[in-house]
Amino acid sequence: MELYRKAEALGDERTALRGRIRRLFLELNQGDEMAPIVAPMEEAVEDAKRLGQPDVLIEAYRKLAILYMWVGDNPRGEQLLWAALDQAAESGEPEVAETLNWIGILLLWGPVPVGEALQECRRLSEVADKMGRAKAELLVTEGTLLALTGEFESARLLAADGRAELRELGLEVQYAAIGMPAAMIELLAGDFAAAEEILAETREILRNAGERGYLSTVFGLLALALAKQGRFDEADRMADEGRKIGADDDLITQIYWRVGKAHVAAARGNRDEARALSTAVVELATDYDSFDGPLALVEVAPHLPPDVARAGLENALAGATAKGNAITAAAAREALEALPSPSR
Repeated sequence: MELYRKAEALGDERTALRGRIRRLFLELNQGDEMAPIVAPMEEAVEDAKRLGQPDVLIEAYRKLAILYMWVGDNPRGEQLLWAALDQAAESGEPEVAETLNWIGILLLWGPVPVGEALQECRRLSEVADKMGRAKAELLVTEGTLLALTGEFESARLLAADGRAELRELGLEVQYAAIGMPAAMIELLAGDFAAAEEILAETREILRNAGERGYLSTVFGLLALALAKQGRFDEADRMADEGRKIGADDDLITQIYWRVGKAHVAAARGNRDEARALSTAVVELATDYDSFDGPLALVEVAPHLPPDVARAGLENALAGATAKGNAITAAAAREALEALPSPSR
C-alpha cells in the first residue's frame, strides 16, 4: 500500500495514476467498503482516457469492472470488461490474458444464459490457446458452466485440468482464487465434503498470501459446505469469519455467511434467528443476476414462512431458468411442490 502511495505522490502522471488505481484495488482486497471506491475508480478511468496510455486504461477498466461485479452490478462489469478487451487487443498478450480471465468469470457468474456462455467461453479459449493462465482459468469456468447443466464428471475434469495448469505455472493465488468455482461444482453436485476440501485449501493459500477480498467469500462458502454436512459449530465459526472480514457491500460474501448461519441457527432450534437471517438473504438475493441468488434463495426457504418462501422460490426458479441453471431450477421446483397450498 505504501509503495502505491509513494508512486501517487512522487511519480510522473502515468506512474501516479497507475499507483492510484492499484492502491484503490488493494483496498478492496483488504476488505474495505466497496461503494466509496466506485467514484474514485470511475475518476481514474476518465483520467486514463485523457492520458491516452492503453495499458493504464485497460487496468482501470478491468479493476472497475471487478468492483462492479463484487457489488452485484454484473451488466456494468460486462460492459467495462469488453471495453478493456478492445483495448487489450492492441497491447499484447498479458493484458489480453488477464482480461479474458475476468470475462470468463462474468460469463459464469453473470446473467448470460449457460448455452451462450459456454459458446463464448470456448471461443475465448481458442483466443487464449497459447496463454497459459487465461486458457487454464477458462477451463475452470467452462467446467463450472457445465455443472449448472448437471454434467458433473466433465465439469470436474475440466476444472481439475485448469487448476493443475495454474499450479504448474506457479500461480498459487490464482490457483486458490479459481478454487471457488471449482468448489461450486461440488456444491451443485451435492458433494459437500469435496467442496469443503477445495475451499479449505483455498482458505489457507489466500490467508498466507494476506488476501482478504476473495477470502471473505471463501469463509461464507465454507460455512455452507460445513452446515450441509451437519458440522454446525465449524460452520458457525466460518460464517463469523466471513462476516468479520467481508465488506458490508460485498454481496456474495454477505449472502453466503448468512445462509450458513441460518442453517446453524435452525439446527440449534433458534427459529427466530434463522428466519431473520433468511429474510435478509431474500432481500439481498432476490433479482441478483447471478446463479448465487437463486441458489441462496433455495437454501434459506425452509427457514421462512410458507408464503415468503414461495415468493423467494418462484424468484429463484425464474432466475435459474433464465440462466440455464438446471440444478438450482430443479431444486426450486421441488421445494415449491413441497410447500403447503398458498393461503387464500
